[in-house]
Amino acid sequence: MIKNGKGIMASILSILVVSAIFSVIVVNDRSNAKVKAEKISSISEDKSTKTKVADEYVKSNNNIPVFPTEKDKIEKLKNLELHINDRTVYTADEVDALIDKGIAEYERYGRAVISNLKYADDIRNGIIEKNSIESKSYIYHQMLNSVDYFNSAEGTMTYALNMSSPIDIFFQTDIEKGISYEKESQFGTPINEYYVADKEKRTVDLRTNEYTETYCAEPAEFAISDNDRVVMLDNSQLMNLNRNDITNLGTAGNSCLFPQTYAASYLFDFEKWSITDTVEVLGRNSVIIEGVHHSRAFTMTVDLYTGIMLNYKEFDENGAVSGYIEVNEIEIDNDVSVNQIDKNTALK
Repeated sequence: MIKNGKGIMASILSILVVSAIFSVIVVNDRSNAKVKAEKISSISEDKSTKTKVADEYVKSNNNIPVFPTEKDKIEKLKNLELHINDRTVYTADEVDALIDKGIAEYERYGRAVISNLKYADDIRNGIIEKNSIESKSYIYHQMLNSVDYFNSAEGTMTYALNMSSPIDIFFQTDIEKGISYEKESQFGTPINEYYVADKEKRTVDLRTNEYTETYCAEPAEFAISDNDRVVMLDNSQLMNLNRNDITNLGTAGNSCLFPQTYAASYLFDFEKWSITDTVEVLGRNSVIIEGVHHSRAFTMTVDLYTGIMLNYKEFDENGAVSGYIEVNEIEIDNDVSVNQIDKNTALK
C-alpha cells in the first residue's frame, strides 16, 4: 500500500468504527491540515548534520541484530516517553500546527530512536516489571515506530480478518533502498503480485494478467510525540496521526511489519490490555499481549526488539476466533534480495 508524500496520513476515526483501522489513513479535509506538497518535497536528507553513532552492530543475547543497524547509524538516541492515558483535545488548527512542527523538527533533526536493546533485554530478563508503565510505553512506542528498528525483512504470513477467507502473503522489503515485493495467494492459487522501486509501483493481477503502474511520491516524515499520535478533536472525534509506511508493502506492511494502527486503536488505553508472557516465536524474543477492544477480546504477539506484530487474534462474543493475522516465517536484516516484476515479461 503506497502512500504518496502530499500530506501526513491522518484520518478522523469514530470510536465505534473498528474496521477503520484496516483502511488507508489519509488526511481528512475536516482537519484543515495545511501540509503542502512543496513543504514535503523540501524535507532534507542531509545526513551530515545528524548525530553519528557507533559503526558496530549491537547484538542481543540471542544474536539478533538490533540498534544500531546500518540504517540507524545516522540517528540520535532519545529517552523513552512514558505514556499518558488521557487523549489531548485539540482544535483542527492546533492539529495543523502540531503536524507542521513535526515536519520541521524531522527536517532539522531527523529521527530519534530509543535504546531498544536496553529496554527489550530488561523486560525479557525481568529487570523491568512487564506491566509497568515503562514496559507498556516501550511496547507502544515500538509498534508505533517499528520501521525505525529494522531495515529489511522477508517472510510469509496469513491474513484472515472481517470473516474473509485466508490470504497467504509472501513479502520482501528493503527500506533503505526503497524497494519491496509482495505476492498474495488464496487456496493455493496466486492472485496478485506487487513490486515497488524507483518511486513506481507495478501490480499484476495474476488471474487476469492485467498489469498496472502507479507513481509513488517521496514519502514525508514527521517527528511527533507518541502521546500525540492519537488525539481528540474538540468535536469529540478521534484522529490518528500515522507515519507513512516506508516498507512500501500493502497488507504485510500495515498489519505486520508496521502495526501502528493496531497500537493506536488497541493499545492507547493502557488499562485495557496487559503483557501476559515473554516467549520466543520464530526465533524472535517477543511478548504476548491480551486485551479488550470494544468489548471483544484480542491477543497479540509482538517482537520485543522491533515492534513487529508476529501474531494477532480477535474473538467474538462467544470466545471463538473471528479473525487472525499470523506470520509463518520471517527474517530481519539479512540482506534480502528483493524479487522484481519485469514490465516486458508481465505484459506478455
